[in-house]
Amino acid sequence: MPFIQRKKVLQARPKVLAPPEVESPQPAAQINLFQRWWNDWLAQRGLVVTDLSAAAKAGEIPIALCEIVTGKTAHVERMGGDQGRTNNLAAMALLRSAKVQLISANGSTRSLTVLPHAMDDYALMASRLTRGSWNAVSSLTWSLIIHIDVRITASMTTIEALSELLSWVHERTAGYALTLPLGHTRYAWSSAFADGRVWAALISAHDASLCSYEDLADEDVTTEVRLAAVMTLAQEQLGVPQITSPADVMTQDPRVAITFTAALRNAIQAVEDANAVAASTADAATVDSGSVPSECRAMVHMSLLKRNSVTFTLPGSPTAGLSPDSPTAGLSPHSKVFELRRRRRKPRKSVKSATGDSPSRQAVRSHLGRESSLDRFGMMV
Repeated sequence: MPFIQRKKVLQARPKVLAPPEVESPQPAAQINLFQRWWNDWLAQRGLVVTDLSAAAKAGEIPIALCEIVTGKTAHVERMGGDQGRTNNLAAMALLRSAKVQLISANGSTRSLTVLPHAMDDYALMASRLTRGSWNAVSSLTWSLIIHIDVRITASMTTIEALSELLSWVHERTAGYALTLPLGHTRYAWSSAFADGRVWAALISAHDASLCSYEDLADEDVTTEVRLAAVMTLAQEQLGVPQITSPADVMTQDPRVAITFTAALRNAIQAVEDANAVAASTADAATVDSGSVPSECRAMVHMSLLKRNSVTFTLPGSPTAGLSPDSPTAGLSPHSKVFELRRRRRKPRKSVKSATGDSPSRQAVRSHLGRESSLDRFGMMV
């Protein structure tokens, strides 16, 4: 084919364009939740955003967030032209490497399979973030919350992950069932948590010395006062970040209820793990004190070691199944395989790491080392 004809054929090929986007109105409670969630993470770098969609255009804020939650550094090419999109593409590359699947980039629950073959979820997200789309910011934030806080696994759908979280709530509040309006379906997120009684029951079930459920659940206590008390307790005693407010919870937005419940669960589990460590070290001290015959001490120490060492592996990893004495101990939580060694230390109600992380943040950060994916159904309850 002559060169001129071949050039005409190339010019005739249609360009791959992103599907047209229709911005849908976002509830104020959801906007407040997402902005507080971003700022809680960005505080580690001294950053604060007041308008997420505007901050996303330049791409620097998305890069900072993605670097924090993945523990990796973005590789950004400095070039002329649209540097904002280049930055956002670098941020999405971090999420791709961390196996964070994206819920529909336009903020809806539809499948992304209708996209052109030459454009994937991450490139589309980068383009829409650069345009300042709030739907894209909403989709990105919810994808991260599901991955980090709700802790979806590779074998789960989004609905299954949320059902597991709700089942955990049921299990912990079994003794309060007669006074809680907690249903068994995903629609429970829309109303059951709006009065704060469920969260008060969770805190009381974890440690009755932190609060009196009967006092908080009393009919004379207003919903706003109860929610404010529960959030203050969760922040001061368990290290749960202030990612929402009583007014936003009372709107019955399911995403607000899901996000705070997941954060509360992660904090409670982190404290209980610390308490288990303290108990195990006390057991070891008893063994060393001489109350256990010397010929039995080695066996007891091995039992304690096995009971209090946890190995995390990526499915299919060649190092899966390593013993607690594996030489891989001490690897970064963001490695494919790492071990959480129990340290001898006195548990505290609210612990901050050197980076300023609360126990709940330390727990959810380590989850990014495991492979996971989200279903295409998304989550809109």
